[in-house]
Amino acid sequence: MRIHVTFAILSLLALGRGAAAQSFLRGDSNDSRVVDISDAVTTLNFLFLGGVAIPCLDAADANDDGRLDVSDPVSVLDFLYLGDAPPPEPYPECGTDSTADALDCASSACPSCFGAADLDAILATEVEPIVCLAAGSLDPVTAQGIIATVCPVELAGPCPTPDSPTKGCAVEFTKITGALDRALRKVTVHVEGKISELPVHLEDATFGNTVDCFFDLAFSGDLVVPYTSSTDGAGAERITDLLEPELMNETVDLSTTSTAILCRLVVGFQDLFREDLVAQLQSAASDLLTGVRPALIGQQLCPNPVAP
Repeated sequence: MRIHVTFAILSLLALGRGAAAQSFLRGDSNDSRVVDISDAVTTLNFLFLGGVAIPCLDAADANDDGRLDVSDPVSVLDFLYLGDAPPPEPYPECGTDSTADALDCASSACPSCFGAADLDAILATEVEPIVCLAAGSLDPVTAQGIIATVCPVELAGPCPTPDSPTKGCAVEFTKITGALDRALRKVTVHVEGKISELPVHLEDATFGNTVDCFFDLAFSGDLVVPYTSSTDGAGAERITDLLEPELMNETVDLSTTSTAILCRLVVGFQDLFREDLVAQLQSAASDLLTGVRPALIGQQLCPNPVAP
């Protein structure tokens, strides 16, 4: 049954269309790539004297509270002259905003780059909360003499979402988060979700007995995709290739209300299906990454946040 979970996780990456986000330097109101007293003056002039527009309001939000007010230039001055804490990241290097707020960044002297916030934005806006897996798309799996056919055409219902196969089994995602780790050169997508009333046709290969079961599944897992990168003459790091993905930390809780013996046996011995299914997953992962490679390869990466 794990193969359904992993196909669903992999489908998330294929939906991504990673546009690079505008990066900026926190506290740099005048877009000079340096935080100094002139930035505090620029913000004060904008707030109280009708000064020129600030090209990146996110950068002027020096204390990262989601508002642009007098506390921002004050925090810059306190940092510069009173030894207070430096501005929150992105600082002292350019990067993207990891905290959600209503402030935008129309333009910046910092180069556009792709960071963790961009990956989360892709997952939040482009991934449907329900994915319908096509009926009859998976090969039967055998363990302990039991042949399991997951989501067969004869038992599958109509897909609940548009642009999906006519018949299939619905996978509902309850949590999706992305992480881009520049230091370890990997992209990780963490997914949690459930499948209700998953139909499975079971056959006892020894005696020929058959039964149709319906299972409830709660699942979670991390799809880890390593990447390679190169650095150009200006010090900008770009993704050059995506490597073979690996499913890690996967958990599946399988249950059924059926009293049929074969259905109960599958619940009791579900881990015995793991080896055969994982072997299929690694092969499927390479194929499904075809769609995401063009979106990520060539992206200029934002620096990892600097540790305090």
